[in-house]
Amino acid sequence: LLVVASPWLLGVQILFSLVFLARAGGQSGQSIDVLFRGTLPNSTALGEAVVLLLPWSVLASERAESRVASIARLVVAIASVALLAASASRVALAAAVLWAIWEVLGRTGVAERTRRLVVVVLVAVGVLGGAVLVTQDIRSGSTSQIGLRAEFAKLGARAAAASPLLGYGPDGFVAGGTSVSTRQVASLANPVIFQRGATDPHNLLVLVVVSTGLAGLALLVWALVETVIGWRIRSRAGVDVWPGVWAVGTALAVFLTAPATLAVLPLFAFVLGTSLAARPAERPDGARRVVGWTLVAVAGLASLLLAANAATRLPLERAGADVSPALASRAFTSADTWELDPYLWYLDSLHVGWAMQNDLSLARAQADLNAIERAAALDRRDPFIALELARTRRVRNRPADEVDAAFKDAIARWPLFPLAHYEYADFLASQGRTQEALRHLDELAGLNLNEPAFDQAIQELRQKILEQQ
Repeated sequence: LLVVASPWLLGVQILFSLVFLARAGGQSGQSIDVLFRGTLPNSTALGEAVVLLLPWSVLASERAESRVASIARLVVAIASVALLAASASRVALAAAVLWAIWEVLGRTGVAERTRRLVVVVLVAVGVLGGAVLVTQDIRSGSTSQIGLRAEFAKLGARAAAASPLLGYGPDGFVAGGTSVSTRQVASLANPVIFQRGATDPHNLLVLVVVSTGLAGLALLVWALVETVIGWRIRSRAGVDVWPGVWAVGTALAVFLTAPATLAVLPLFAFVLGTSLAARPAERPDGARRVVGWTLVAVAGLASLLLAANAATRLPLERAGADVSPALASRAFTSADTWELDPYLWYLDSLHVGWAMQNDLSLARAQADLNAIERAAALDRRDPFIALELARTRRVRNRPADEVDAAFKDAIARWPLFPLAHYEYADFLASQGRTQEALRHLDELAGLNLNEPAFDQAIQELRQKILEQQ
């Protein structure tokens, strides 16, 4: 299936990228991620998908193919590498070029041992060059070349040290990263400003360690070792394992510098499973078969539940006066169905809050407050939920000490929470507690937030407080 489908899937990505480029019409201000994303969210996800499909794209199918079909497969593969060169997925491009070198050397009759040596040397040179670049950036305090990945890794390491064994659970990078993101840490370099939904540190190992701790890392390493052993066994038996090795290996390399997105992970799982598929040398005994099928059934059920939960969440991701009133009832039903999912209660609060603007009966029932309090009770780490609780209590005219406690909780979860400090300062000023309000604004002084409008709002609030004094 991969051999047959890969050229067509790559062709679709190329076609859609050209369509997006043509529609842009050379307009200025267009992000390269937008221009070259194919059918996927951005060029990073596109790069991950391309490196998974490339090694299968030039293989002949079991039935004899014409020379034209073989040439067409090769042209699509070369065009796919060119597509990555035009996009911003640098690591995926390097991985694709390495594969192309391997493929070209093989077509010219170079021995496999020589091909391996060439690839190893090129990988070593690339890793060394990348290490030098990263080291220079870290020493200079700059993040111009590598973005915030170095800061992500630092926060991930600090969070892992605070909870090393089991990590922080789902969305662990937000829970763990925010808990150690203090002003002292941010003063050393550009601060990492977390956003709702930005749960990936752009490194698969950091994500695993922060979310699942050393226990999860051990399981991941075990799985990788078993995978390599499986490839070696099949290779010795005469099976061509190199397409799977290249696809999985290069995808993992990209995952070390980019998010492992839900748009690509199912394809990665399929390619990994296919690369290992082979008739076993001997049939396992009855007990092993029962255990194996039980594990498959449990994993399958968990995957179905995750897919159903994601399908419930996705339509509710966008909230506002234009969409929420129509979604309020659906949001409540979804949260009530998945009653242990704090994020759905959070979304329910947002949608119901907007719907209340035009429905006084909902406002009297304070359904938005009930929903966000349920979310905060279920998730005691997410700072965004705590801030929404503080906002909702303030809007619903709850006692000042309840609003105060919610703001303090949000800041305790994320000591350097720019929006929480700003909104808490505004609340304190409304209570006449001007000195406390100024102290919270001082927490934001000197930080590179890269938000001119927010910086201006901070200065205006400071001036308002000073005039109040």
